[in-house]
Amino acid sequence: MRVSAMFSKIFLLLLVFASVSSIAVADGLQNGDFEDGSKDAPSFWRIYTCPGAVAKWEESGGMDNSRCVSITVNEPSNGEGVIWEQEVQLEPYTAYLLKGYIKGADIKLADENGKETGASVATSMWLCDTIRLKSGDKAVGTFDWKPFVIDFMTGPDGKSTIMCKFGRGGMTGKAWFDNISVYPNPDVEKFESEHFVINLYKDEVEAATPQGVRWQLANVDKTYEAFKELTGYEPGKEKSSAWGPRLWNMEALGWSGNPLLWTPDKKWMSECWTKEEYCAEVFLHELAHNFDIDEWTFDAHFNELKFYYACETRDLAIMEEGYKRGKDTRGRWIERTRNSSVPDPTVMVRKCIPLVDEIGWEPFKKTFRSYLGASKYEPIPGKYLATWPEGKPGGITRLVWTGISGGEISDLTSSARFKEEPDQIITLENFDIPIDGADGYGDKICGFVIPPETGDYTFWVSSDDSSELWLSTNDKPENKVKIAWLNGYCSPKTIAQPTQQSDRVHLEKGEKYYIEVLHKEGGGGDHLSVSWSTKDSDRISEDQLKQRFSRWGKFESFFNYLSTYSGYDAWSIFTPEEIEIIKWSYTKDATKPTASPAELPEGTKTAWLSDLKWELARVGWAQPERDSADGMPLKCIDKWHKKGIYAHAPSLVVFNLDGKWKTLETSCGLYNGRKGSVVFVIKGDGKELYRSDKVMEQVELETKVDVSGVDTLELIVENAGDGSSSDWGIWLSPKLSR
Repeated sequence: MRVSAMFSKIFLLLLVFASVSSIAVADGLQNGDFEDGSKDAPSFWRIYTCPGAVAKWEESGGMDNSRCVSITVNEPSNGEGVIWEQEVQLEPYTAYLLKGYIKGADIKLADENGKETGASVATSMWLCDTIRLKSGDKAVGTFDWKPFVIDFMTGPDGKSTIMCKFGRGGMTGKAWFDNISVYPNPDVEKFESEHFVINLYKDEVEAATPQGVRWQLANVDKTYEAFKELTGYEPGKEKSSAWGPRLWNMEALGWSGNPLLWTPDKKWMSECWTKEEYCAEVFLHELAHNFDIDEWTFDAHFNELKFYYACETRDLAIMEEGYKRGKDTRGRWIERTRNSSVPDPTVMVRKCIPLVDEIGWEPFKKTFRSYLGASKYEPIPGKYLATWPEGKPGGITRLVWTGISGGEISDLTSSARFKEEPDQIITLENFDIPIDGADGYGDKICGFVIPPETGDYTFWVSSDDSSELWLSTNDKPENKVKIAWLNGYCSPKTIAQPTQQSDRVHLEKGEKYYIEVLHKEGGGGDHLSVSWSTKDSDRISEDQLKQRFSRWGKFESFFNYLSTYSGYDAWSIFTPEEIEIIKWSYTKDATKPTASPAELPEGTKTAWLSDLKWELARVGWAQPERDSADGMPLKCIDKWHKKGIYAHAPSLVVFNLDGKWKTLETSCGLYNGRKGSVVFVIKGDGKELYRSDKVMEQVELETKVDVSGVDTLELIVENAGDGSSSDWGIWLSPKLSR
């Protein structure tokens, strides 16, 4: 097909889809009773499916023999399962209730300890899912229609995706969903300030007092301005917001985002919010995350340096230090890190506070701006873009396919949906898309770029999630080549990986060159932009790119910048051993082992267990981890082990030995400074080979176990019967011999 004919077809499709204003957005939830539809699908709802599953729009399976939707999963899947979903346009920054009913038949879990429990209904707000309801039975087994209700809040654009889900994490059986509804939460009040919006339950307002809420918002505004002042960065033009759900469990005190999630406590609010100078630690901490960009984030919780800056420069008080204000709040970091060590980011904040006393804040401000100035790339303006060869400059075409899960480009190109006509066609004014627009879609942005001058151009692509940038040698699409790409995601308009920057490409002034981007969004935030420049000074050197790509490179850059701008050796706050630990932690190989103990050659006489593939691993907090614990080096009673397995109770790690090993030597203990209580157990083929006494203190227990003839080795950490809080068990330097 000739290019002009191809874009003529796109123009006709544009007319067909002109009434679509955004990706599958309806005016509030529609057809929640699933009564309306055509062919085999209910109106306004779309479906994600997976192999071994069947999704149906049932004629009489609903309540009172009405219509409903169902999901049947016969084969366990490790993916997201099956989802019926509808994206709705609600009021921005508003609290809502989501109600509906679920019915189940023979719903089973692949793992009885699995956190993903049963069928569920959810919104696109992170963690807002009925599997996290604080009360009521979970949707497992066989049961008649069960009602549920869950509370959530919209963000700046008011968009939310309502989902009926089943099959995630290996679940099987059948689930039905009916009478889904969304409406404003009548028990909530909204408060708004210059930079912040918060929705509070009325009894929370009563506890905090309306004046206390206004004081809190005023101090959050001060915090926002302080973060912007320190970093030179602003997350966006929209106000930040916060929501404290009452009906579901967040599993933490707070999570960053917009809205950021937090866990309110009325007693705490009545004691603290009524003090004019007080600012909640949860907002200071979580809002600081919103001011992170990939370039300087070598460790996410180093953001508490911003937290301290806000307290000091705005004279804010925090509860943790007994309402001490300003510089006196530094005790938070001293106390919290008394038994911790680098590279714990909170320890690094503690170390930086005396450095601030020496050099002031100005070198820190210059350091943040050095990253920022090198990483901001504005999208190509529409005046240098055209939608087809004969067209006038003024934009570029975006084709969108909805209802495609995953965050990889292959998830888009391998989908049957991609071979069909797009769900939406729009013209972009510049070479970028709206930030945080939707979830679960793929798009192609294509057209022509028109250089304003002859020269050698560098192109950059930034996206969330993955993207590929293609450019032709002329106006023919068939001559396109891939010049830049991103596997994963980055912050908007930033360059975090070497592949995001193209080689230099020679272009002639006024000529039209075909350009195309493939982009895939899975969930969470989303964005895409393409930039260009002929200036050599705008190119990022190979060394700089390598630094930006690694945690150690970002860390090294940060303290080099500080040293340069202050004329003071900023590295002197660390001992040589601390620098060694930080570098090791930030550069250690994260590649997953591919060989089990049973698969190693017979000539291998010893092997570290953490270098080998496990058959099963689960922990009571965070994720199973080799050679570190929640990103931290493995330390017990101040001794650093480069090898080991993080095993927060209750935990189980299973290895296949196939009877080929003779002994296992290991130490075990609690992570440095933790005060939990655990019991360490080693089993071979189900038989107990070792059981420790109850461990409650900082001790390092050494043991040597005979594993001759053992096929299956199990490393178990029990919670000692008093809950699992702070039960940071670790297997230290575990080594097999034969």
